[in-house]
Amino acid sequence: MSVNVTKVFDSVTPQLIAIQRAFNQQGRRKLLLSAGQEFLRQIRSNLSTNTKYKEKQWPPLSPKYAKRVGRSQATLKQSGALYRSIQMNSPRKNWVEIYTKSPYAATHFMGDKRRNIPQRNFFPMQLYSPTYSRLLFQAEKDLIFEIGKQLTIQSSGVLPRLSTSIVRSPPQYGNPFSAPMSSE
Repeated sequence: MSVNVTKVFDSVTPQLIAIQRAFNQQGRRKLLLSAGQEFLRQIRSNLSTNTKYKEKQWPPLSPKYAKRVGRSQATLKQSGALYRSIQMNSPRKNWVEIYTKSPYAATHFMGDKRRNIPQRNFFPMQLYSPTYSRLLFQAEKDLIFEIGKQLTIQSSGVLPRLSTSIVRSPPQYGNPFSAPMSSE
């Protein structure tokens, strides 16, 4: 008795190739670029008054300053200089860098009691101390959704979208004003 096997249709190989394409160097670069653009969008949206990526509402403007600018709510988008200063470098290895060279970004981020400038954290992060932080729940959820969407696109639909029910990341050691802890 002999058995002959004839390949009529191979549905697995194209799917494996699509998954491999999603995770190759160019695929990782696209994922990092997409995640970086989403994080950049979240940061920039925080510069205006209403956004879902703020840990807490910013304190109102002082009455004297509010009268001078004609509004009581703080915004860091008045001239657009800070908004335009927040940039993203091209992805490198397994990370992407988002930065600002604005001289007053740190002042707004940390506050300055000496100059009566309250802390207005425009990064979508919870700050436990200057060295411990993590993404806000909504920011992390939206980033995971964006990464899942890109994986689905890059794998031609083979990889399913990630669930938006997430397990919170633990607070991480690091400073948002320093370089990545590892260049790998």
